[in-house]
Amino acid sequence: MDTQFLLKDKRTYTILTISIFLIEFLYGVAGTVWSVLLPYLMSYYNKSVTDIGAATSLFGIGSIISVLLLMYVLDKFTKPRVLCLIVVFFLAATLLQGLAPAFMILPIAYFMFGSSAMAMDTVNAAIIVDIYGNKSKTYVNLLHGMFGLGSISGPLYAQFIIGNGLQWNMAYIFASFAIGLILLLLAIVVITNKGAINRLRIASSAKKTGKELTIKQFFARKEVVFSIIAIFFLMGAQNLANGWIVKYMKENLMASAMISTLTITFFFVGVTLSRFTAPLLYKKIDSLKLLLILLSVGSIIIFAAYMSDNVYLIAIGSLFGGYGLGTATPVVIANLCAVFPGQSGRAASFAFIGMGISAVVFSFLGAAIISTFGMKTAIVLAPVLMLTSAPFINNLIKLNRKREKEEMDFAITSELESVNN
Repeated sequence: MDTQFLLKDKRTYTILTISIFLIEFLYGVAGTVWSVLLPYLMSYYNKSVTDIGAATSLFGIGSIISVLLLMYVLDKFTKPRVLCLIVVFFLAATLLQGLAPAFMILPIAYFMFGSSAMAMDTVNAAIIVDIYGNKSKTYVNLLHGMFGLGSISGPLYAQFIIGNGLQWNMAYIFASFAIGLILLLLAIVVITNKGAINRLRIASSAKKTGKELTIKQFFARKEVVFSIIAIFFLMGAQNLANGWIVKYMKENLMASAMISTLTITFFFVGVTLSRFTAPLLYKKIDSLKLLLILLSVGSIIIFAAYMSDNVYLIAIGSLFGGYGLGTATPVVIANLCAVFPGQSGRAASFAFIGMGISAVVFSFLGAAIISTFGMKTAIVLAPVLMLTSAPFINNLIKLNRKREKEEMDFAITSELESVNN
């Protein structure tokens, strides 16, 4: 943590970090049980692929609305307190998915889940950036690594529920109880440490350099545009790679429930391993450059696995595909936050816009492709989208290099002027 914080504040921020990591873990669990529960959900409500695609698009719509709202207000309020309110809605959304008496309730639950989950993800990243400053790339990776651990646990947890003869919706109900416990811990930390929480906001504001940028000025920056587009393709790849893979394995390749669940689990094992191991290399290679390498290798392997139609190769390929995609979101977010110090909330919000738009587009597009061309076409599109993001990430690297050169030239010029004076 930055040395500007008092020792007692550091203890508070450590507990706050743990709370954020735990809620991110539960977000991973609640967000990934869907892939295993989908066939049971469709059977329970007697709905088609098109119905499900339309319903899940509400997740993305909710995400976009919440992110647009946050970019206006987040840096103006104390982020940990905002997070408590968001987790309340997240808890309600998770519980509603388990208690929905009719299918028409699920789109409402998806809207609430999308808006609260995306807002929570945005605020979590912004708080971590505020606390850890220059170390934020590593800690944002660890944050999303917790999501990865939750994502590994989610499918296994869902299969455990089904395997023990419980109704599919109990997975959401039990998860909501765990979310409630972490919400209680988070609330206690925020309420009992008001001084430290307020000082965190003051420290964040002190990082601002120059005049605060408006929304229009943010959109005028190429870093913002390229980040949004990159995340749009990256999340599209992730949604297609994990959203339908269990159903595809079971129905198209006649795979067992075990190998189908292990495939989605392996994908998130790869995601998690990537987020915990890739930061170890950041001192030797730039995080964005490493991301390009991982995306290239991961996309080639997972594409070959999908084309093989071999369930075991697909399971193994999913591990490498997940590893390639693992650091994408946290690296792009942390990079954008670093470009705009002191406005981490707004910067993170812009990064998540691409995620929300991607969720809407690929909910409809994925369902449409499956209905028209078959499920394999939609699955194979995932590695293609991974590579499609590469040019935009490469442009971010060039912009970073240009900005660093300008900052170095300015520093040299200032030093020369100081010597001459």
